Amino acid sequence: MKFFLGYLRNHYRIGGTRLVFLSLFRLVCSLIRFYSYKIVGLKGKASFIGQNFKIDFPSGLRFNGGSKIGNNVKIVGRSISISIIGPQVSIGDFSIIFLSSSSTSFGNGFEIGSGSACAEYCIFGAAGGLKIGSNVIIGQNVRIHAENHEHSNKHIPIKEQGVNRKGIIINDDVWIGSGAVILDGVEIGSGCIIGANAVVTKTTDQFGVYAGSPAQLIRYR
Repeated sequence: MKFFLGYLRNHYRIGGTRLVFLSLFRLVCSLIRFYSYKIVGLKGKASFIGQNFKIDFPSGLRFNGGSKIGNNVKIVGRSISISIIGPQVSIGDFSIIFLSSSSTSFGNGFEIGSGSACAEYCIFGAAGGLKIGSNVIIGQNVRIHAENHEHSNKHIPIKEQGVNRKGIIINDDVWIGSGAVILDGVEIGSGCIIGANAVVTKTTDQFGVYAGSPAQLIRYR
């Protein structure tokens, strides 16, 4: 592949820029990747699927058109219901969506609404259920965890006490800054801004601006 791309760069140039042919070649590769997943059960339509995209259970995911999946994106595990990636959604390179906490368990569902986008290296833990609304902006390295370890019994190792799940809802028109962490049981109100590196442990008000660890209300928009 690298040899072929190098050949194209050297032989198909106009005015020092790459020809449209190279873009078309990449588009064709993306379409081939997408339809190879369609064969094994992936539902809906995506306009672009990047290189090294991996999904454990293609039949458990539905695209709603015009979505873009970046390079090296992984969708791990499975849910009790069909997971939905809405129209015009963009998932950044190297992001991971954990539909469940293990390959033998089922999560409570994942959905991301129309026009929403996340940058690179985001982690979505959707075991307890994760619903992201429309037109949500998510910065790099954001981590969302819809599951928590039980730890009430001091006489049993935490790893043996199991987990609890409440789920996370992120409503429409939210902006989540780079490095933020959203913990289980939280609902982020419509129009909120979550500052970079904030740790959100409680439900937020609509149109609030939050920052810090734990995140605190700074002001309203």
